[in-house]
Amino acid sequence: MRASDWSNVDSASVTGGRWSPQLAVTFVDPDRLRPAPDPWQLAAAFRRGRYRIVVPLGGSRADVARLAEGLAATPQR
Repeated sequence: MRASDWSNVDSASVTGGRWSPQLAVTFVDPDRLRPAPDPWQLAAAFRRGRYRIVVPLGGSRADVARLAEGLAATPQR
């Protein structure tokens, strides 16, 4: 499990569509994550020069929709 401040989040969105929703979070500086990712995790998760984590979402479609709406209302960098 990783923790970060909102100031370190570059973007967050719900992806994967209706059947396999996923939360995708891209961080500005992976060194500010707690605990810090291992080197192999950094190498595997870098995308376009940013550290990105993708996790599957469970729950009802309504819950996933509420999360997507909340993230859309949050200003992105």
